[in-house]
Amino acid sequence: MPVPGAKPPHIVLIVLDSLTSHDMSLYGYHLPTTPNLDRLCQEWTVYENAHTAGAGTLACMPVMDTGRYPYIDDWPRYGDLTRHGENRLSLAEVLHTSGYHTAYIAEHVFTPSFYHLHTGFDWIARGMCAPFLDLTLHSRLISWTLMTEYSWRGTSASVAGALATAGFEPTYHSAREYFHERARDAAGRPFFAFLHMRRPHEYYLANEFMGTFLALEAGLTDVVSQREVFGQTPPRAYPPEKQPLIDRLRLRYDENVLLADAQVAGLVSTLQELGLYDQSLIIVTADHGESFRSGYVTHCTPLLLAPEHSVPLLVKYPGQLAGAREAGLVSTVDIAPTILDAAGVSYPADWVDGQPLRVARQDEGRVVYTRLPHEDVRPDRFTVAALSGNLKLVARPDGLHLYNLADDRDEQFDLLGQREIGGLRDALKQFGERLEFVRAGGRIDQAPNLVTKLQLD
Repeated sequence: MPVPGAKPPHIVLIVLDSLTSHDMSLYGYHLPTTPNLDRLCQEWTVYENAHTAGAGTLACMPVMDTGRYPYIDDWPRYGDLTRHGENRLSLAEVLHTSGYHTAYIAEHVFTPSFYHLHTGFDWIARGMCAPFLDLTLHSRLISWTLMTEYSWRGTSASVAGALATAGFEPTYHSAREYFHERARDAAGRPFFAFLHMRRPHEYYLANEFMGTFLALEAGLTDVVSQREVFGQTPPRAYPPEKQPLIDRLRLRYDENVLLADAQVAGLVSTLQELGLYDQSLIIVTADHGESFRSGYVTHCTPLLLAPEHSVPLLVKYPGQLAGAREAGLVSTVDIAPTILDAAGVSYPADWVDGQPLRVARQDEGRVVYTRLPHEDVRPDRFTVAALSGNLKLVARPDGLHLYNLADDRDEQFDLLGQREIGGLRDALKQFGERLEFVRAGGRIDQAPNLVTKLQLD
């Protein structure tokens, strides 16, 4: 909670695309992939049991602006869910109304206008876009969507990947320039910067860090060779005999994680140099993770694997000096209420599905959910998981499965039939009913109840 009478904090939300906590030394990974975050988090709070609400970018990004689970894949409807009727929240809109200057800076084609959530931002900057220039638009005046041939899809990925390898990453430049602009603001207006950074998303071209974990002579150093491994769009399945090649690709990914770690440290350093760091709330997380096992590579797999939904959640609270590690179960739906809590903005609890992290981390028996996006074509076959404590109950096309993620991060031992899961099964069923109701056009506040807590003996 903010200190009464204190100035509202600056808020910086950094979302790294495709960063799984499974490959971060900060979370116990055997390679030193996050040395800068390891150092910074000696004074930050590390949430050790954090999960994204959806294993794909399209489902995850609006979650952080609304505090709602991704009930739909009809992306423009997210704006409708925040603006029509009661019990609606748009983080950027609320902060703007509360006196914040709001900015969205992205290295991705999925900007807030794609979800009809752009009206809350004063300033939107795109990094890699047509014609690969740093494009800035004042979104309160112009509604725009960048989904062009210059996106990171198809053949254009070769061009974008080559530019990124050469060090052409204007998003970081845009973010630094934005911080400098806010530091020069004579009025001292607080700001909210929502940064969506491309790395360590494919392709894994780690610039000066390439070769750190896998010798350059081992290959997989360019878009063409990596694309041959990835194959076509998700799900990207591979046979068992290909696992050694996937293991090598994972080392290139780990090098990309190392570069993302350095780039985040550069942004934090800029905040420190400008005198903005101490009074800022800084959150570092990921939209989703990445998998390199069980016959699928990257994300949006039909198995909804733990590396896809296990993400970092790192928080530097205003004035924080001592680090902490929290083992409680938390989710990306907790980010919006955490930000509003720190900003001193009140809102009805039923506006969001999440909780401020200071509350969520202590909620024993809590249930959180994650799902596979892009399933409009089969609405009766949701791939979803309910998590409570260290247990994960997942419903997917091949049936129900139960795992203990604390003892079995690779999900090799299905405990279904060995543990009593009645409460978790009911919670998962009710979440599925809620998905169906909202997808059919129903209002969230009229949907079946969301089970958020199990009754513990």
